[in-house]
Amino acid sequence: MFKNGIIVILFSAFAMADAPISGQVFSSNGQPLAYAVISDGDNWVIADENGQFNYFYADTGDTLSISRYGYVTEELIISESSFYSITLEPLPIRQKDIIVSGKEYNFNGQIVNSYRENVGIDSPQNVFQQIPGLSIRSYGGKAGIMNLSTNGSPTVNTKILLDDIDLTSAQNGETDLSQIPETFVNNVSVATSPGIFYGSGAVDGVIRILPLINTSSLFISSGSFGFGSFSGNISKSFNKWSANLSAGYLKDDGNFKYSTEDSSTTRLNNDFERKYVALNSTVRFSDKSNIKALLIESRQERGVAGSTDWVSPEARRDDKLRLAALTFNRLHSNGYSKVQINYRKSLENYNDPNPWWPINSEHDVLGTSLKLQHHCNILKDITGTFLYEGKLEKLESTDVGIRERKTNSIASNITIPIGDSLNVIPALRFDRTGSDQFQPTMDLRLLYNKMRKSEIEYHYSTGFRYPTFNDMYWQPGGNPNLEPEKSWYIVLKYKFYLNDNYLNNIYFNIADRHTDNLIQWIPIDETFFIWQPRNIARSHRTNFTIGSQYNLEKLPLQIAMHATYQKTNDIDLDKPLLHAPEIIGFAGMNYTINALNIALSAHYTGERITAYPNFSNPDDTMLPSYVQTTATLQYQLPLLGNQFSIMLDVNNILDKQFESISGYPEPGRNFRIGIKYFISNN
Repeated sequence: MFKNGIIVILFSAFAMADAPISGQVFSSNGQPLAYAVISDGDNWVIADENGQFNYFYADTGDTLSISRYGYVTEELIISESSFYSITLEPLPIRQKDIIVSGKEYNFNGQIVNSYRENVGIDSPQNVFQQIPGLSIRSYGGKAGIMNLSTNGSPTVNTKILLDDIDLTSAQNGETDLSQIPETFVNNVSVATSPGIFYGSGAVDGVIRILPLINTSSLFISSGSFGFGSFSGNISKSFNKWSANLSAGYLKDDGNFKYSTEDSSTTRLNNDFERKYVALNSTVRFSDKSNIKALLIESRQERGVAGSTDWVSPEARRDDKLRLAALTFNRLHSNGYSKVQINYRKSLENYNDPNPWWPINSEHDVLGTSLKLQHHCNILKDITGTFLYEGKLEKLESTDVGIRERKTNSIASNITIPIGDSLNVIPALRFDRTGSDQFQPTMDLRLLYNKMRKSEIEYHYSTGFRYPTFNDMYWQPGGNPNLEPEKSWYIVLKYKFYLNDNYLNNIYFNIADRHTDNLIQWIPIDETFFIWQPRNIARSHRTNFTIGSQYNLEKLPLQIAMHATYQKTNDIDLDKPLLHAPEIIGFAGMNYTINALNIALSAHYTGERITAYPNFSNPDDTMLPSYVQTTATLQYQLPLLGNQFSIMLDVNNILDKQFESISGYPEPGRNFRIGIKYFISNN
């Protein structure tokens, strides 16, 4: 029935447009302006609370209106640019406000750091690799669980959101990105002051995935190792209501060859199958009020091949992820109020029927939250954001038991402009869990832009991470007496804009990060291989990043690159942290000529330690460095008055064998070809 429903959706699509544009809306004092409406008269989208938007319905030369309650409506003429910075003046227009015009650089806002994949088939890794200092850890192939890590930290310290839904599992503190349909992962942004508005587990960053599903299209693809997928979207905008329905199916046999010291071996029991359906709808009651709903269900069935040293040819894993969010926004002339209810539920089953150590493990993980947020002008250009969040996390598990955690949090930040060049942003957060856990978080940001075409940011922040349910209660080995990890860091950023295009810049970041009470699992019983987590470690990390991106005007060429040097140290062991490479780098280019688009990218991950000496291995376990390469070609042509695209992806171009997690090889060179059909409503 599920597949039949998908087929009905696929052949019912009726509205879409060309390549997307994106942008950010600001007020005249440089602050992001929430919930502006971007419209061509027939279609519309609403920007998020950071003023960020993506729009599919515009062609070059079209005119869009940018409107927001309490502000003067502006018109935007679409050019060849893919990103737009828009400033709206308040009503009535204040004469002291400065309007950006001509070649003069006097914009004093801060562009959201966002990254987007222009073309590609089923390649979310290409988007994440654009984020400086980010490492991808995968258990090999499509069936392998995939996590993200930033700045040399454990994956549990990087929080992932889908729109505004926290994807973190309360059981293990991680996000398995293999559960998220790739069609959603084509635009991501990095949050500022993550610890203040996202609390536990956000010490090293918050990555927000913006699902671009406000289109109508049909897409089908096929490729190496038995890969095949099809998906469809239906999108329609009415006067006060818009709806987007998306569904898809993916199948990957996943059995590929890899080399060992003595021979070539085929990785078996590595198949993957996913079905998903999603509904996204927005209703505008008036210029002041709107409500948004998002529903997603994703079901996965996969083989679990195991490591190369400990294969599991019969193990299977099934999981179902269900996400929902309901948000009500009320706009004011000087801000907004927001009420949001989020829901995350996953059902996971792992079964390995091997006769000498059979395992049947089931986990039911639930996370719900209520957020109340208010943003307003406090005095003249001084603005504040205030947040209350109530969160419930529950787990029913064969290995952990029945567990529950309730957290209540309050947070606020205030932006204080000093003159025309300096913004001071202090912030506080307080989290209370149960009756005995109380965690304060402090944050201070200084933004300075007096120098021509330059921005400097100083950022000091503290953070924490509660132990996961697995850390405290896993049987055997859980430790209920664990304390939260506590961190503090200092970051200094410099960005220089090369011209009037805000996307053309070069930047330098340096950061110093410290963590106490670091939770690490250590062996406590050599006979039965029992490990237990302890608050035994302290860490120190220093990161230096240099990067640049540039859009050439004379050539339709986009270039981006970054490199991060990170020195990490487990202070007690005086060794680099696990899974923390010393060097991470990325280089990518996107070239468009007529209807042909060519994209090339390469991501470098340096050598790193994956395990310290233990009773089974007297030496550090090292993984060598590797370069992950990708090429994509896309050719667009008109068909029946609409747009038709043919795409070819080549992953691991150099056919190099590599591992991001020890014992879990990644596939060699592989190809995927896809066709996509858009149906315009113009």
